Amino acid sequence: MILVFVWRGGVKHCLRFPHAQKKYIYDPRNDAWIGPRPPQGAALTLVDDDVWSGRTLLHTKQRLEERGWRVIALAGNRKTGFSHPDFVDLPAPTSRAPLVVISGRPGTGKSALAHQIAAQNHGVYIKWASFVGEPGKYGERAAAREAKDPLVFAKKALDALKGIREMVVLDGVKDARVAEFLAYATNRPLIPIFVSLDEDLRRMIVSWRGDADDRYAAERERLFAYRLAGMHRLSIALDMSGNDHGMARSALAAHGIEAPLPVAETVIDKRFLVQLVRRQVFAQARGQAPHIPNELVFHHRYSERYIVTDPARAHLIDLVASAFRIIDDIVDEHLERRVSESGEVRFIPALWPRIGAWGAAIWAIAMLRTARDMAPDVSAYDAMIRRVAWATLVELDAEAEGRPMTDEEYQASLDKEIAFREWLAFLIGYDSEKARREAIVAQMKNDRYAQGVEKTRLPHPIKE
Repeated sequence: MILVFVWRGGVKHCLRFPHAQKKYIYDPRNDAWIGPRPPQGAALTLVDDDVWSGRTLLHTKQRLEERGWRVIALAGNRKTGFSHPDFVDLPAPTSRAPLVVISGRPGTGKSALAHQIAAQNHGVYIKWASFVGEPGKYGERAAAREAKDPLVFAKKALDALKGIREMVVLDGVKDARVAEFLAYATNRPLIPIFVSLDEDLRRMIVSWRGDADDRYAAERERLFAYRLAGMHRLSIALDMSGNDHGMARSALAAHGIEAPLPVAETVIDKRFLVQLVRRQVFAQARGQAPHIPNELVFHHRYSERYIVTDPARAHLIDLVASAFRIIDDIVDEHLERRVSESGEVRFIPALWPRIGAWGAAIWAIAMLRTARDMAPDVSAYDAMIRRVAWATLVELDAEAEGRPMTDEEYQASLDKEIAFREWLAFLIGYDSEKARREAIVAQMKNDRYAQGVEKTRLPHPIKE
């Protein structure tokens, strides 16, 4: 049996015929085969999905027969009284969980977002490159194969997806036809999202991570530009440089896919973001470290309070303190930051409302990784980072459950400030126990004046 699936609805039935000799796809709107065409004169069975009047099937039959093929049967899911002697009525395909397709240029955060969506919604994460094999230096070998059959890798992916019942998050698709084919073939609702980021920040990320593939980024982008443009047209646009992700949130939520604890109106989950920061601080940088703008190193209160006279140590402390404040502003959704310098108090706008929560987190990671390179004892620094991250997650777990922390959780959350001050004490030769007591007093004083989201996590009253 030689089957021809009518693009796109007929593709819904392609898994129904595992023993078919050959399977082809024909697009009647463009009067074109998608990929290879059947041998001239072959006997064909045409398959569509919802058959109402039969117009599409009959029109396709006529057109193909005029060109020398023989159509011996028609098949589809009959919706009305359509009748034809060669028609086979197919039952409607079984619906499955959604297919979320994440696309975008390198360095936009698409892979991190794909991992988050899959991990937090019991989905299966799959990287598109895993189906491509040897792509060449910049994808030229893969592109050559796709020139002959645009769905050559999609058909490999279909074999992997057909046994999965859960939601699938596919990361890195570059062609709209691939996304549509896999959604129809597996009968999954398609949620295509195209991720973008401020170009200067994106270039900084690409340069910093130093992936070998990025050496040929210009060639790869020229090669796949028209396909990515098609994905962009198909997809919901998601700008990671901003905080209004309403369209993407709505599309995902319509299928029960959510970030349990989003930052404001973004799709970025707070706990996932903290975990990402923790992982990335320890990641090995392979490219050029970014220059940290002076305006981001704004938190000098600790180096001034503890009278740190060594300029290198003072800068290290300021760098870490400022990065932590940037992250705190994101998770607490603060719109401004109180800064005290040389006894003068002023308020500055928080970073994340200006460049997006994602961009602010990227700069915080860059600052913490730069600090790690400067730290005289990396193991002590790493231990401090892990403690701060863990204490932050204790707070966020309570927020995610919509309740104040228990007294025990609150005591654990104090380790955020304690870990930092004990590390500072280690750096400058200050008494560690004294630094611990000062951290507890300072954090509890700060918490008594907490507002907004931050306040909702705190136990009432706060016990000494």
